[in-house]
Amino acid sequence: METPEPGRILLGPNSILRQRYRLDSEIGRGGMGIVYRATDLDLKRQVAVKLLPDRVSSPDARERFIREARAAAALNHPNIVAVHDVGEDQGVPFFVMELVEGGNLSVTTSNDFRRVVEIGSQICQALEHAHAHNIVHRDLKPDNVLLSGARESGSIKLADLGLALPVRDSRLSGVGAIVGTPAYMAPEQILGAKIDGRADLYALGVVLYEMTTGRLPFMGDDPLTIVSQHIHAPVVPPRALRSDIPRALEAVIIKLSQKIRLCDMPAHWIRRLRFVTLSKHPTSLPTNQLRRLRYSTRCHADASSGARMNWPKLASFGGELEKDAATVCF
Repeated sequence: METPEPGRILLGPNSILRQRYRLDSEIGRGGMGIVYRATDLDLKRQVAVKLLPDRVSSPDARERFIREARAAAALNHPNIVAVHDVGEDQGVPFFVMELVEGGNLSVTTSNDFRRVVEIGSQICQALEHAHAHNIVHRDLKPDNVLLSGARESGSIKLADLGLALPVRDSRLSGVGAIVGTPAYMAPEQILGAKIDGRADLYALGVVLYEMTTGRLPFMGDDPLTIVSQHIHAPVVPPRALRSDIPRALEAVIIKLSQKIRLCDMPAHWIRRLRFVTLSKHPTSLPTNQLRRLRYSTRCHADASSGARMNWPKLASFGGELEKDAATVCF
């Protein structure tokens, strides 16, 4: 453990916050917090406590940490981790959450596509609630999708709103600082443009791609290579990597992963995902949707094979998004 400065006590296992929350053991840590399994001594229950790590205790970090707590506390939904309390102890801000025992999504290739659809639908429901409160998550990834109960059947809970921002403030967190996880970031988020709920839906597309194919759509040896692909490269169709993926599910993933996403309503994607559940074969799709599905798959297959494709062009850093094609593939 780090040696404390004179007159300052470091918090850790066995510490008691505000004479109520005993820190029992560390669960995990990230750039914006350390999470402990803890005991609420008043209510005699297990909880999770998130502390701001001392190494990032700058005023900006403290402000973002408090914003996380307030944003999460404003949300009340069965698919979002509940926040019970917010406070400060010895100058260290913390907040208390429900303890979710099932671990995180930890993506591996799934052979149960119905389960993939179920998880995707629950994430959409959580995002729908957050977006209705003008909150954009901005760091949706498997680590932030917690499983409540059995991995094969339990519900999910969306966690870690550390990067969440009210829509009106949804630009950069600081001068020249892009926040998020490169493998899951939307093009407009990478470029520092003003973002909305569509950035979360793009990240959802990446998560579903990873769940169905077992790999990320864009990979590289360094973050710069990865973000460059998010901006410029087309997505290889999931069925090119795994042919048993239902075509209707592939169509949803491809549309979520487009550089330009016109629909920002999670409810729309909930309906699309539920439709996938009912569609065992592409021929069960209504004729007009089957036609659009085939067109979408053909366009993206052409792009992945090297054929020229008029993909949306992203303007300079912080600028608007624009198209360099008359049509976008649906």
